[in-house]
Amino acid sequence: MIKVNLLTGILLLFSVTIYAKSPNAFQMLEAERVEIEIKTFNGAGYIIYWDDDTITEANSAQKISHTYPSPYSGKIRLEELNGMHIEAIVIGGGFAFDIQQLYGFAPRIQALTMNAGIQCYGNIASKPTSLIYLDFQTGDFYGHFNEDRLKRVERLRVVDGNTISFDLADFDQTIKYIGVTGENTATGLIDSLNYPRLHHFDLKGANTVSGDLGKIKATLPTVFYLGGNNTANQYTPGNLHFSSSPKIFILAGPQNVLTTERLDALLIDLDAATTSWVNPALLILTEAHPSPSVDSDNARLSLERKGAKVFTN
Repeated sequence: MIKVNLLTGILLLFSVTIYAKSPNAFQMLEAERVEIEIKTFNGAGYIIYWDDDTITEANSAQKISHTYPSPYSGKIRLEELNGMHIEAIVIGGGFAFDIQQLYGFAPRIQALTMNAGIQCYGNIASKPTSLIYLDFQTGDFYGHFNEDRLKRVERLRVVDGNTISFDLADFDQTIKYIGVTGENTATGLIDSLNYPRLHHFDLKGANTVSGDLGKIKATLPTVFYLGGNNTANQYTPGNLHFSSSPKIFILAGPQNVLTTERLDALLIDLDAATTSWVNPALLILTEAHPSPSVDSDNARLSLERKGAKVFTN
């Protein structure tokens, strides 16, 4: 009897050790409601083990959710799923693992979305080259995105709790969406924002982007928000273009200082470059900016007639 119990204990210990090292077992932390959606290249489904007792069979690209009766801090296992076949993942709620585990498990992944409640962490920049769609709502992430790591990237959205870094000039012509806020440290010149496919640009944080808005050669994104510690305080008039009606144009922050003359020129150019503004139609030039002079009053009135809600100083 003693030998049997000893052998059983050894086997259990061995089993737990293997389970802990399993790349398809992902740590949770006080998870309550969890969401998972995995798309595979070959359309194959998989099985989700929410805990030791509850499983769900899922199809490729099927949105699955699970609510625990009490906060759960164990692991979720993804069985009958070949990580090489994973094309896209969307998860939310209670996951708390190192992002490198997921990168290693799905080395050909193209799109990764982490929604509210995620408590993951790690270097998101050290990613598979195939990953071109990155959307992280929460988490504790770091890493430097150099030119190689930004090749073919279409979306980089990292919100809250991040300390990532990059230079605006290092994005590829494929970029469509830049939305980075937190303690990130972006550098470079706003002049480098020459990406014709870019439709959303939102940069706030501990950044040091400087330069001249008027020297951007490409069309401006319909959402443009430059705030935080950036110092883009120059404006050369006469070169603003939009490919479609803008929604948001915000230049804020205590160091994005435009003189009255430059502020006037920017308002006049924004009026000349647009025929209409789309909801929410916000045009905000605030904080350190002085009040515009009477020279730009007509431009302001014209912008408001086009639908823009104009706020200055």
